[in-house]
Amino acid sequence: MPRAVAYIALVQLLLVIAGFVVLGIVLKVAGYPDFAGYHWNPLAVLLRKHGLWFLVAPVLWALFAIAAEHLHHPFFSQRLVLFSGVAWAGIVTALFFYAAVFPYTISLIFHRP
Repeated sequence: MPRAVAYIALVQLLLVIAGFVVLGIVLKVAGYPDFAGYHWNPLAVLLRKHGLWFLVAPVLWALFAIAAEHLHHPFFSQRLVLFSGVAWAGIVTALFFYAAVFPYTISLIFHRP
């Protein structure tokens, strides 16, 4: 199990870094923060400003997984720990993907019928 925990934590770290970089590129190409014609998605702005805090989560998850392995408690099974790591990676990926795909909305002033 320690090898699986290490792999999942590494994937989580890589997903956070990739999501942060891709979101930064998308926002810079769209003109963030200077272009005033867009209403910036609050999630995209939040992830761009504070998204690197998600790098702490894989470390904490790995520590939790190691501690859960040593507890031998029936609730903290190996399947639950591994599922929680994969679920966390999926949630982080979905957040960064949504923020990168929908970084802004166009103001109604610029709308042309």
